Amino acid sequence: GLPNVSASLVHGQSGLHDDHILRPVQTHCLRQQFRHVTVHPVEVPHPAQVAGREALGCGIGGLQVFRRRGSGAFFSSAADHSTDLAVSDITYFRIKDSWMYLCAIIDLFSRRVVGYRISRTASTWLVTTTFRDAYAERGNPKNLTFHSDRGGQYISDALSKLLQQFGVKQSFSATARPHDNAVAEAFFASFKKEEAYRREYTSEQSYCKSVAQYVQFYNELRPHRTLKYKTPQAFEEAYWASLS
Repeated sequence: GLPNVSASLVHGQSGLHDDHILRPVQTHCLRQQFRHVTVHPVEVPHPAQVAGREALGCGIGGLQVFRRRGSGAFFSSAADHSTDLAVSDITYFRIKDSWMYLCAIIDLFSRRVVGYRISRTASTWLVTTTFRDAYAERGNPKNLTFHSDRGGQYISDALSKLLQQFGVKQSFSATARPHDNAVAEAFFASFKKEEAYRREYTSEQSYCKSVAQYVQFYNELRPHRTLKYKTPQAFEEAYWASLS
């Protein structure tokens, strides 16, 4: 939309005002484009139905991460980082006759995707491995709270024990309150609208590559309204600059 285009140009030091963008947009009758998607009812396989299938070889462990300086690894609005928060969820996407499951972990303060994995199964392993990756890459933070919905993978004993092992507090959305995990849901919605629904994936590998490219775009180039139209990377850099 216009705010994101304007913010991108401003951060690019173009010197253009919103009016300079709006006038040609109106003159040439340009409109934000949305792909028309016809929804066909389909049956999504339960994780137990595909538990015996192998995990996807391509793209697993594909991380776009930001190494934070100092102790602790996730950002927080609290000066002492006593309320560091990460949110996570799983979404699915159909590639030909197969279902692909994407697990993402997002830093709530900077909205940065700090870790993700892709698998053919929506298993507890998918979540625990994604968490291990992101946790290690962010420097094994202390005082971290990990929030999710009440999906079977997130209430599993395996994940609970893993979080306890690392001293991580676990938080859940209230029953029948999916908006409690709105940040993770918003990332998936943006990915599908801006990337996945605009492509025709010919293979699992092409989907993996698409996810990797979008995560990099989301973190480094896409302005976020919540961050006053900064990118997550720019927001984090500004945060560290304010402390120096």
